[in-house]
Amino acid sequence: MLGSCGVAPVVEAVLEAASVSPVEAVALGGPQLSGEDGRRLQANPVAQAGGHATKEGTMLRKYVLIGLVTALLVPTCAFAENLTFMARSFHKNQVDIAFYSENLNRAWPGGDKAWIIADYDVHSYTLSCIQGERVCYGAWVRGSTSAYWGSGLGGKQPCQACCFVCNGGTTPTINLNAK
Repeated sequence: MLGSCGVAPVVEAVLEAASVSPVEAVALGGPQLSGEDGRRLQANPVAQAGGHATKEGTMLRKYVLIGLVTALLVPTCAFAENLTFMARSFHKNQVDIAFYSENLNRAWPGGDKAWIIADYDVHSYTLSCIQGERVCYGAWVRGSTSAYWGSGLGGKQPCQACCFVCNGGTTPTINLNAK
């Protein structure tokens, strides 16, 4: 991996789509890229072409260069943001709550864990998410999956109005009423 934000991931994606390694891209006239150890990647284009230039190599060079120029013009960073959920349980038993991304395969707190609500206070859960990502809450009575709110355990239940867009804001207080 050349990087996690900016031009490098797009360059890698273009090279991967063209089935070209960073070394081959350099040989085809692309920008000098550095390996994980910081050294420049270099190649001999004539040796790779069997001692002579090929028509396919010339066409590939054009496509790779067009892709690289395009990559330099496209912003690629996903902006980190926060979304704060406010929740309160009115159930007599403890309630577990977790949050699930609709866009990505991830959850908060993650790893099949959940936060426990054991009182009637309002609790806040600030999640680090990607701007524009949709995040849904799922809550259930601890030890039971039959009584749930929102998208329930694992985010598997359909829900109305249980998802919010990650935009740096705070949700209205979600009241988990006794069922």
